[in-house]
Amino acid sequence: MSVTTVLSQDSEAKAAPARQTAALGAAARLALGLLLPLGLALGWEIAVAAGLASGRLLPPPSRIGAALWTLAASGELWTHVEATLIRVGLGFAFGASAGIHHGIREQIDPGAAIVGNGYEQATEFLPTDWLTALRALEGSTWAREALGEEFLKVFLAIKKTEYRQFMGEVGEQDWRWYLNHA
Repeated sequence: MSVTTVLSQDSEAKAAPARQTAALGAAARLALGLLLPLGLALGWEIAVAAGLASGRLLPPPSRIGAALWTLAASGELWTHVEATLIRVGLGFAFGASAGIHHGIREQIDPGAAIVGNGYEQATEFLPTDWLTALRALEGSTWAREALGEEFLKVFLAIKKTEYRQFMGEVGEQDWRWYLNHA
């Protein structure tokens, strides 16, 4: 047996466990990728059923599945999917167009390209609640210029009314926590 044959067999013997580990790693990632969302959905379902969480803002998976089944059986699902995709597409197109127009008109320098994780490097953050977002929009000179004073005024009035109506409702969780124990 030659030295080349021995070295070749030795490198193949070392490569086999590495291939098995890589295959196991891929299988583990796939299993985790499937089990984690399923586990979270199951946990949410249990939390809502046990009364630990409200299903008002985020319904449990069983309610979402029932609604999807009903819409699919009636044939309405594709109408809703189409309307949603159109709204998302138009929203993106209008937002991107307005931003591009503003950047070109004001000759705004986009800055250096982000290298690495942009989320970790962020210095400004989007609002995380409805009222803060409305207040930020109300104080935005860009929105006032882009949308016009009158449109922004009407839009904000509608959104503030929707906010007050939403906050005025007593949710399932509030009933369970406060009113059932009174």
